[in-house]
Parts: sequence; structure tokens; C-alpha cells
Amino acid sequence: MRIIVKFFSVFTISVTLLTPSLLFAQSPISQTPIPLIGGSYAPPAQVDVVNVVLEKQQYNDGDTIRGSFALRNERAESVPAIYYKIILGGDFDAQGNAETIYEVKTFTPYFLRPGEFKTIQFEYTPPIGVTGKHLGIIINAFLEQGTPVSWSFPIFLNVAGDFSYINASDTKIVVNKKEFSTEEGPALYKNQVVEYHVTLQNPSSKQITITPKIDIYKRVALPPTLKSYNEKQITLAPKEKKQIVFELPDFDYKAGVYAGTILLINKEGKQQGPLLTFRYLVLGDTLTIENVTPSHTSVTKGASFSIRVDYSTPLIDFATSQTVDLGTPILEIQAYNERDSLVAEGKSTINPTKIERNKIFQLKASDDAKALRIEAKILKDDVIIAKYSTNLSSDYAIQKERKDLSYQGTLRAWVYGVIVILLLLAATGLFLLKRKKGGTDIWIFPIKEYLYLQ
Repeated sequence: MRIIVKFFSVFTISVTLLTPSLLFAQSPISQTPIPLIGGSYAPPAQVDVVNVVLEKQQYNDGDTIRGSFALRNERAESVPAIYYKIILGGDFDAQGNAETIYEVKTFTPYFLRPGEFKTIQFEYTPPIGVTGKHLGIIINAFLEQGTPVSWSFPIFLNVAGDFSYINASDTKIVVNKKEFSTEEGPALYKNQVVEYHVTLQNPSSKQITITPKIDIYKRVALPPTLKSYNEKQITLAPKEKKQIVFELPDFDYKAGVYAGTILLINKEGKQQGPLLTFRYLVLGDTLTIENVTPSHTSVTKGASFSIRVDYSTPLIDFATSQTVDLGTPILEIQAYNERDSLVAEGKSTINPTKIERNKIFQLKASDDAKALRIEAKILKDDVIIAKYSTNLSSDYAIQKERKDLSYQGTLRAWVYGVIVILLLLAATGLFLLKRKKGGTDIWIFPIKEYLYLQ
């Protein structure tokens, strides 16, 4: 009897030590979507660019410019991904508008908490050959899908050196022999060809050879690229002016908005001309989710919270004012916690023809979430025509890493516990083994003496 009591005492202690690890084993809890309320037009975000400062105003050709600026979130809501561009301009008028844009460079996004004032340090090297007085830097803040939210006033600087930056003029997009501005976004129809026209001029007294590098993106010039390739080299004699035509890809006439850039790269591999940009589209079932804004970045089980989703208008052929009838698409969202468990979900139809450009989901959390991420999509006839995914909490990656470490610790505890139990069972079996000799029970181990049971 004492053997059995002792064995079960050890077994009970082992299981008791393992019990806390069971608390980490949680499974997703589904929840019926709560109906939407509200939904009216408002800007997707309200972020100001302020306090732009450069370390100095005098530079030489090839120098790196260092400075800082601040992003100020004016709302009591977080902004999960705010990008910024540095725009290098020249020939400014009295109102501070740049007549010439030499380069536009995009930088990685930042997360802004409600009301946050975030100071950002930056480094920027202008293209080779951009010299002169009264150049200016402008900071532009925008959302992931390209929606601009704020511009700074220009900060002026001087760059000493010989001006050898290639001039670009008479830029246009040509579709079916009709001319459009490069950012107008003309519609491309089947069996038509889209071209980019530009006139390049060498302003220097030396010959310049460049290689045009073309990158095309989906909707806005942010990674990943849909297509990237180099055109044939172009040689410009001193002071020479030459008209160039690039035929752009049609992507098999797949519906979408195509944004592109053309970099003029010299023999040293450095940019020596303006960043040329363009935009064209193929009409079809296209909408875009522009931004997702939560009322909370962490929730407890049973708590109410809201998520606002901003989306774009349908594509329009500006030449004919025609658009595609999208019917009544469905907007769906799912919110997950750092354990990838579903916390809440919502679904609603949307009307793309109305001025309404957002939906507000009123939700109830079915699980705790120290951090949140969101998956959103728009469907037409059960086909996904738009997707959006982002972390709604600035520390989501940290919380997820903690959860993964906790899971690894739990797994190790289970393994050690199983080993302990198996060893106990094996030891007990050895103690109980016996054999008979001459009708007398002989224990392999002197168990009675060991347990003082004689």
C-alpha cells in the first residue's frame, strides 16, 4: 500500500508542476460579426509635417544632406503606417512652389500613436550634377496606398559645383495616338499601346552616357515592383537635345493602376537626371483599401472597440468619364492577437458610387490581445479584388516574439514532464518485478527491506 501511495504522490506532484503550462494552450474563439454603424467621408489620417531642419545650408556636389523633421498625429487614433518622401526642387516662385523637381525619394514607414509627436532624423544625397543656389527640400507624408496627408514648406540650400544634370522636358503619355500628362492616368484598352515620351538635354560641355532603368509598381511607387528592366543606353553630346520614346508594358491588359519611375543612371551607377514618373490604368474590378484605423491597439476579452476602414473610388477613364460598375462589393475584416487567434471579425456591403469612403466596424473582443493585427479584403462575386494587412499595434512584433518564447518554454516543460513520468513508471516497474524459485517469491530488488515493509 505504501508503494502505491508513494508512487501516486510523486505522480501528483509532477502533474501539478506541469499544470501552469496548460494555461498557455489557447485556441481561437470564433465570433459572430457585429453589424456596422456609421460611415461617412473623412480624411484617412491627419498628420502634419513640422520642424524641418538641415544641419547647414551650404554643400558641395555629392555631399550628403543631414537633417530632421517631426510627424505630428492630430487625431486620437493611431496611424499604423505613415511614409514620407524627400522632394528636391528648384526654380521656386514667390509662393514657394517648385517649377523643377529633381528627385523624389521614398523612405520606410513609421507607426504613430494617438496624438504622438515623432522626430525623425534623415540622410539624403542629391543626384550628381544638381548644383546651384536656391534649391529646396520638401517633406511629403503619405499613406501606404499613396494618399498624401501633408507637405512641409521648402527648406532652401545651396550646392556648389558644375551643373551637369540632364534636363527632361515635354514629358507625356501617349495611348492610341492620344496625348496625356504623365500623372493623368489614361486608360489602356485591349490591343492598344502605351508609350512614354520625353526630351532629354545635356546641359554640360562633356558627353554623357546614361542607361534608363524602368520600374513599374501596383498603384503607387512602393515595393514590390511588378516589373523592372533597363532600356538601351543613350549618349548625349555636349548641349545635345534628343527626343526619346519608351514603350511601356500592357501586363496582358489585367485590370489595375500601374505607377512607374524612370531613373537615368550614368556610367558610375549614379542618378544623373530627374526621376521621371508616370501612371496609367486598365479598367476593371479595382478598388483599394487605403488605411485601417483602430480605436484601441490592445483589448481584453469582452471589451468593445472599433476599426475604421478607408477605401478608394472606382477607376475612371478621364478621357470618356466612364467607369466600371462594381455592383455591391463586400468588405470583410479580421482582427488577430499576438498568438494569431481571431479576436473579432466584421462584414458589410459597400457602395462605391456614393461619397462615403469608409466603414466603421463596432466589434467585441472574443479573446485578450496585448497587440493587434488586421486582415481586410474587398470581394466581388466571391473574388478578392483588394487586400490590406498591417499591424495595428506598434509593439506587435515584440508581443508576438514573447508569445513564441513562451510557447517554446511551455513545450520544453511538457517534454521534461513526460520524461519524469516515464522514469517514475520505469522505476516502479523495476521495483515490482519478481520471480519464483522453489515456490518462493524472490524480489529482484530487496523492496521490502528498502521500504521497511517487512
